[in-house]
Amino acid sequence: MDDQFKPDPIITRASDLESVKVAHNGETKEGYAYYSLAIGKPDRHMDPFKIDLAPNVAQSLSSHEGEELIICISGEVEIDYGTETTILQAGDTAYYNSVVKHCVRAAGSKPASIYGIVFMPF
Repeated sequence: MDDQFKPDPIITRASDLESVKVAHNGETKEGYAYYSLAIGKPDRHMDPFKIDLAPNVAQSLSSHEGEELIICISGEVEIDYGTETTILQAGDTAYYNSVVKHCVRAAGSKPASIYGIVFMPF
């Protein structure tokens, strides 16, 4: 078996998060630190991440095929979805169709953390 592929289940220990830090779309995106929770699973249809959001960082709206689930772990998270803006606090979730233009960022002047799961239908 190829060393880059892992058998189910894929376990990511909190103490190992730094080792699974990844660049977003091939480059570091200012204000986001992404940690992949599915490295080594080649046949996945979901892409789970832990994401740390830096405060006071302007983000632009984006859209793509699929659906997303956001779970706020800490801090406050601001989600722009279409023409609406919602604030999530720790324990709150948002589930949405990612074809609609959206943006996720830390609300206010403090950092925030989320778990995000992106489902791609292909």
